[in-house]
Amino acid sequence: MTTSKTTTKTHTDNFRLEKRHLDDALFYFQKLIDKQTNNQSLDDIYTILGNICLEKRDFNQALSFFQTLLDKQHQRKNFGDASVANTCLIIGNIYAQISDFNQALQYYRQGLFICQRIPTVDQSIVHDIKSKIRHLLAPQI
Repeated sequence: MTTSKTTTKTHTDNFRLEKRHLDDALFYFQKLIDKQTNNQSLDDIYTILGNICLEKRDFNQALSFFQTLLDKQHQRKNFGDASVANTCLIIGNIYAQISDFNQALQYYRQGLFICQRIPTVDQSIVHDIKSKIRHLLAPQI
């Protein structure tokens, strides 16, 4: 086997190993959801599951987890919470990644609206969201 074939095989093996670990982690955290009653723990688990799916580039499943997280945050009436704005930003980023720019814009605007109602919000989040909105609204050349 030549060096390039060995290197390619090693990368392929590493990817399979990494993907298997992501699948194992996904399974573990999905099972953990059923055992949790603490809202913060559930939020953390949905965030982890969504991030695992993003690593796997499974954007639809990631959207599902982050949308569930956002729904749970809304059920708790966390409208003035920066974590809700951050969840909107993440969902907007996913929609932008899959080229659904109208949905991305909707979630960016929702996140910005929430941020503007929080006097102590980190202004870097506001700047990031505004930048993403400007980028989506700019004429594409």
